[in-house]
Amino acid sequence: MSRTHTKNLPVYLETKRGGNLKITTIKKVDGDKQLMRQNLAEAMGLGEDQVQLNPTTGHIVVKASFPPSF
Repeated sequence: MSRTHTKNLPVYLETKRGGNLKITTIKKVDGDKQLMRQNLAEAMGLGEDQVQLNPTTGHIVVKASFPPSF
């Protein structure tokens, strides 16, 4: 995963549905995106349906929120 031009990690937290749904989006993924999605799901203890890969943009979308230090 490459960093942004400001040297930050490209991990973004979104809130939807009035703040009830928290979504974490990971952008700028290099390499095997499907393998990274599977490894993230295993490492976080989430199901395969909670960690999805957007085939158009290549972003990994996690239907959960985590503290910034994670």
